[in-house]
Amino acid sequence: MRALFRCPAPPRGTTQFREGDTLLGIALRYGIKLEALLATNPGINAQLIRIGQQVQLPVNANETRTSGGTDEPSANVAIDPPVCYPSPGGRTFCIAVVHNNDTEPLTNIQLTFDALTAASTPDVSQTTTLQVELLWPGETAAAHAWFAAGSAAGGA
Repeated sequence: MRALFRCPAPPRGTTQFREGDTLLGIALRYGIKLEALLATNPGINAQLIRIGQQVQLPVNANETRTSGGTDEPSANVAIDPPVCYPSPGGRTFCIAVVHNNDTEPLTNIQLTFDALTAASTPDVSQTTTLQVELLWPGETAAAHAWFAAGSAAGGA
């Protein structure tokens, strides 16, 4: 039996500065708060913008970060679709790779795997914490979950 999984939506992505662009102009173009754009791109100096320079767009138009961190999801995290493998005894092992595309290290990253029935309704969930103290910018780490036999992920 094939199981389906839900994953968070990917980040909205990046854009590049074009001639005449300002941070405020980009915020207005994408319908996001200037504060959220600045918080997502702490290394950008508004006085030294280059044409072609990459700007990371926040996932949520109202997203902001505090200097002490936040419980809100980072705008710059990507999660690969889970890959699942059957094991002897009917259990299923699932793994997904998390990418820190942020400019800051991330900690206490939790990921929930949802096994869905054929009708796309949740059958069982597994929440896991990445087994790294800090996920540094540009690095990846794997999250994994085991599903019992008899669940949507574990087969019948």
